[in-house]
Amino acid sequence: MIFRCLLYCALGCVLIGCGGETKPRSVEEINAERQTLPGLFITASGQRIEAPRDSGVFVDEASGELAWPAYACTNPDCPGRNGEVPHLFIWSDPRFYVAEDGTLGTRQFNTAQEYRDAAAQAGTDRQPTCNECLKIRNLETETPEEGQKYSEYPRQYVLPATRQRELELDAEHQERIEYIEARIRAE
Repeated sequence: MIFRCLLYCALGCVLIGCGGETKPRSVEEINAERQTLPGLFITASGQRIEAPRDSGVFVDEASGELAWPAYACTNPDCPGRNGEVPHLFIWSDPRFYVAEDGTLGTRQFNTAQEYRDAAAQAGTDRQPTCNECLKIRNLETETPEEGQKYSEYPRQYVLPATRQRELELDAEHQERIEYIEARIRAE
């Protein structure tokens, strides 16, 4: 008896529809999910950590080290490249440090020269630079055009699962736009 009742209810839903039209998620909801997708972060000691990619630089609780967003070198001739796998590296920005209490500290620089000096003292560059590509570059004789080319190779690394979910969210976003456009045309 119960089975037959459930069967009729299911059949009725199929024939006349349950709840009417399904409304897609809002653009805000889609974008909120996009912000929480996982990203890859790497500490100076090489520990890899997955965390929401909008985390920015943070202090890893387990190691007490700064966790930096991972960068990938897209140079096809990068000596750190392993076949199709790009070299991953970090860019340690001298504005961030671990404070005495173990939290993320930030410092401000009054001039660009102060920032350059701090970057040089920390052994880092002013922008993300592939440490493996530096092995094949001659900075003394490099032309500005060559330097520009190398500055375009580093890209923030995107995890494969995150890239796949981004594609799905892009499609969902497009569905939402089409839903809104159809509602406007219907009015």
